[in-house]
This record gives sequence, structure tokens and C-alpha cells, in this order.
Amino acid sequence: MAPASADEFAGVLKGAKNPDLARKFIDFMLSQKFQEDMPLQMFVFPVNPQAKLPEAFVKYAQVLKTQHRLG
Repeated sequence: MAPASADEFAGVLKGAKNPDLARKFIDFMLSQKFQEDMPLQMFVFPVNPQAKLPEAFVKYAQVLKTQHRLG
């Protein structure tokens, strides 16, 4: 399954006091473990293609036939 839309964003702001630490936090949020926990916590699809969706999410989540992408 693919994300239905791109509503959520994360990034490192220009001029951040700790850009290396901020990048590590982004890497953590993109990790398979974090991404597999997101669907039932935040009700969003993971962006990491290796993340497995929980069975309940697969069963009940609605997927759009046409994906919307930014850019």
C-alpha cells in the first residue's frame, strides 16, 4: 500500500542550532521500527517502504486509487 497523500512533513530548519542532531532525529523517524509503529498511533501510512503495516490497518484503511504527490 502507498500513502494516500503527503500531509505530514519533517525536516531540518536552516540555521538550526544542532543540525546534526536534527538529522539523526529525522533518520530515527524514518527508521523501520518507528514507521511500523505510526499507523496505529497516528493513523497515517509509513513512508519507509520496508515498514510492514499492522493487520488491522491493512483491513480497514482506505487507500485512494490515485495518489497525490507534491512537486
